[in-house]
This record gives sequence, C-alpha cells and structure tokens, in this order.
Amino acid sequence: MKASQASQKKLEVSFYDEVGTGLGPTLEFYTIVSKEFQSPDLGIWMDELDPKDSSKRRLLATHGLIPLPKNPNQNISVELELFHFLGRFMARALIDKRLIDIPLSPIVLMFLSGSPIESHHLSLINPDVHRLLKKFKKALREQDRTNILIDNAPIEDFDLTFNLPGYSIDLVEDGSNLVVTSENLEEYVSLVYDFFLNRCLSRQLEALKAGFSTLVDPSHLKLFSISELNGLFLGEDAAWTVDMLSRSTHCDHGYTPSSLVVQQLFEILSSYSPSERRSFLKFVTGSPRLPIGGLSALEPPLTIVRKTTPENPDFYLPSVMTCTNYLKLPHYTSKDILAQQLSQAIANGQNAFHLS
Repeated sequence: MKASQASQKKLEVSFYDEVGTGLGPTLEFYTIVSKEFQSPDLGIWMDELDPKDSSKRRLLATHGLIPLPKNPNQNISVELELFHFLGRFMARALIDKRLIDIPLSPIVLMFLSGSPIESHHLSLINPDVHRLLKKFKKALREQDRTNILIDNAPIEDFDLTFNLPGYSIDLVEDGSNLVVTSENLEEYVSLVYDFFLNRCLSRQLEALKAGFSTLVDPSHLKLFSISELNGLFLGEDAAWTVDMLSRSTHCDHGYTPSSLVVQQLFEILSSYSPSERRSFLKFVTGSPRLPIGGLSALEPPLTIVRKTTPENPDFYLPSVMTCTNYLKLPHYTSKDILAQQLSQAIANGQNAFHLS
C-alpha cells in the first residue's frame, strides 16, 4: 500500500507460488483483505454471541458494519491503525475502480463524506436502544418530570444506571452506581445519544477518514448520496435471469448464446441464491461483487468458451482465466452433470488460482 500511495498507477497483485497475474489476483487481493477486516477476532466491529455456537461471536451487520463502541478514555492505538489502513484501502479501491467486500453501515459512510449524523440515526446502530430512548423522550415531553412512568411503571423500576446500554462504559464518573431516575432521565437520554453517535465512535471514524484522506479528498464524496456511495464501494447484487445473462455475456471459441450447454448454464446461474452468485463471481472474476450496472458493466465481459478435453468431457471441471473473466466450459452431456461439475469447480477454486 505504501508503494501505491506514492503513485497513481493502478495497484496490481500476484500471489507467491500461485498461477495467475493481473486483474484476477488483484481482485482476489481486495476480496481477501476485505474478508480479513471482517474477522470477529479483530474486535473492531459491533458483534454478538453466535446463536449456533455460544463459544464464538459473529458480527452485527443488519445495517452494515459499525465500529465497536470504545470507552473514550481507553487506549485503542492498535484499532486506530487498523481503521487508518482501512481508509487507505478504501481510497485505493476507489481510485482503481475496484470493489471492496465490506458492507459498511451508512453511519460510517455519512461520517466519511461529512454528512450530518443526527439522533434518529441511532436506529442504524442499535434499534432497540433507539426505540427505548424515543419512549423516554415522549415521556419527558408529556409527563410530570418528578414522576416519569414508562408503560405504567416508574422509571426507577427499570434498574437502569448511567452505563452505555450493552457495554461496560460509564456515561459519567462512577456511572454504574448512579441509578436513572425521573430527575436525571433527560441527562441520561442525552448522554446515551452522545456516546453512541459521537464519543465512542469518533476516534475510529476519524482514523478511517484520515487514512482515506491520504489518497482521496473526502469532501468529493459529498457529490454522492449514501446509497450511491454504497454502490461505488460495494457494487450491486441483483438477481440474474436467463435473458439478462444472454445479453450480458459473450460466447466464443466453439460456443454461441444458443448452444445447449450455454443455455443450461444460464438456467443454472439464474437459479443461484445470492451466496451462490457471490461464489461463482469470485471463482470467475476474483471478486464476489459486480460493479454498478451488474454483469453488463463487467470489464472485460464474462466470456464463455468451449474447453476441449482428450476424453469424456463429463470427467473434467470447468476452469477459468480470472484476468480476462473467461469461463472455460466442457461440452457436458447433461444439465445435471454441468451443475455438479460447476459447483465442484467453484468450491475447489475459492482463494486460489490452481484452476486458472
């Protein structure tokens, strides 16, 4: 990254002891780094216990990834270095027109672009706390502030203290021993908003913005809406149809769009789930995502060519040239065999170029 920072030339990557250079490995590099940034072990994103395995944690990404709230007085120098690097990584991807596979919260993109973050945006961070605070604010407007009732129960019955909900972070000094009452409820509500939207996230987001700024002026992002920014970084993931696949792909070297095997391929691809589409794209292009415009915007276009085999084609797997988005497909004798062999090739080809 340091070398690419000093130059506006596109970053290109090759992997030691693996076949393949150019576009395919470079996209794979962005995909691998994106995956590593989403490891719960890093401890930089909001997460929760995995309901399938209570010994593990999984990231909370309902509305995109959000930095894990940290005590404003806590030393988080390692986390800040990671966010600074992530900012540079995002900027490099933007310059080179690459996609990253990190679904960031609109909150992160708003901060990066300088868009105002307001109290209602807490719903993007913690919907449950947001709903509770709205209920508290309504009670403060409509009730006697010496005896606040929430669902016909005194606020004191909630056993709340001046801690950030869900975290061991005091909102005031010795906040864990200060009970929320009718008299201090307004202060509590104000502090929860401030900590969630500002104090507990600002250092991480400032570091990300500083890293981004080393390559791209973040003020330029104001030209785009948050949904447009999301598209610039993540591309799009629309369902595929046979007709769309026919119009968006190119056939060559033994195949035409009307070839039976090609039509069967389109039928299989159009039935794929979102996760299966991601795996197929990663296998063929090196990236699990498509640019804005979908397959028709892929450069170079997805090209399907006939793979010659010395014997029965049913014994051979499809192979790819990720640098040119080539899918080399044997002339299988049935759709079922095609589906089976393609699935096997996709599974074998993840995170490597041995099938190139």
